[in-house]
Amino acid sequence: MNHIDALRAARAGSGKFPSDPDAPEIDCETSMLMRSWIGPVVEQASGWPALIEALSRRGYSLAFRDGRLWLTEAGSGTDICTMRHLGASMRDLAARLGRPAVRPVPGRPNHGILKV
Repeated sequence: MNHIDALRAARAGSGKFPSDPDAPEIDCETSMLMRSWIGPVVEQASGWPALIEALSRRGYSLAFRDGRLWLTEAGSGTDICTMRHLGASMRDLAARLGRPAVRPVPGRPNHGILKV
């Protein structure tokens, strides 16, 4: 859904904008803060292990959920938003850092954790 569709849906419906599937619980101000906090970490990473380590030092981790790469809280594993929402698509990351090695999560179909 693009911004035009969201505006039309808000006018036609209850007045609420649909949530962003890439960041279901984040408002726009928090999104910008997250981009400014996480963006440099992603840009400076030389590989997947370096990215995972740098995120870990800040209390975050990465996980795959239904084919999307999510930024999660390291302690709880709570999904925050997708890396795409923060401006780092999986395609761009794979082109720059290489193809990631993903370990499936037992009992959780379509979920995975990056192997380091």
